[in-house]
Amino acid sequence: MNRPLDPGDPDRFRAVRLLDVLIPTRNRPAELAVTLAGLGGNDVPGTDTFGVVVSDQSDGDPPWTQPAVAAAVRVLRHRGRPVLLTRHLPRRGLAEQRAFLLDQSAARYVLYLDDDVWLEPGALARMLAAIEELGCGFVGNAVHGLSYIDDVRAETHRHYRSEEH
Repeated sequence: MNRPLDPGDPDRFRAVRLLDVLIPTRNRPAELAVTLAGLGGNDVPGTDTFGVVVSDQSDGDPPWTQPAVAAAVRVLRHRGRPVLLTRHLPRRGLAEQRAFLLDQSAARYVLYLDDDVWLEPGALARMLAAIEELGCGFVGNAVHGLSYIDDVRAETHRHYRSEEH
């Protein structure tokens, strides 16, 4: 039996934080569980915490009714991460889903994270350090499929150099 999971209070979630991770999902509870578990392994030095918002548009029950997703949410909350679980229906496309997610946050920075991406430990800290050091409006982190871990392409390891130098 899976114990009921509190979805969280949107008004209490909307606190001023440095970072919120925004995750749209639909019909992929196993993948979402892995994504949330990866966030559980991330820390952001120099900050109290980061928040996580999940916006579900599944056809059936929300994914947090599944034991693996509920466990990952409980781990995040146990580690001091506020987690807000939302249902956002009817579906109106990914752009509208992301706008809804953004409306849930009051954080200085947000990271849109697909529900099937595992972030290695330290990824959030590296992205925050980059955006603050560079003073820019956007940074990213390349997604690497581990099935291609031995696929090394030397030509992609060259650095870009402007011809104007």
